[in-house]
Amino acid sequence: MAVDMNNQRGERLRRARLKKRLRQQDVAQQLHMSVSTYKAWENGRGEPRSLSVAARLCDLLDISLDYYVTGREAKTDKELQQLPKPVREAIKTLIKEYQ
Repeated sequence: MAVDMNNQRGERLRRARLKKRLRQQDVAQQLHMSVSTYKAWENGRGEPRSLSVAARLCDLLDISLDYYVTGREAKTDKELQQLPKPVREAIKTLIKEYQ
């Protein structure tokens, strides 16, 4: 079961990375890690060992930690998606400024 969950998480990382048009090398470089380590995460053979690395990864890929771990967005994210795009972008900018 743990391997299956890692595969699902890896697939979520892969989809998010492709959506951002990043290469595996780009993600690894941004997180100051080896490409082989990041590739292993996408292939379900590992995952971040600390919450801070997972949070930086999610931030880089513009996904929530909830989505990375469970595959479900937080309720507030769903509500946010219903707003017009300019409003969503303004809210995201404000949130990043205050983090």
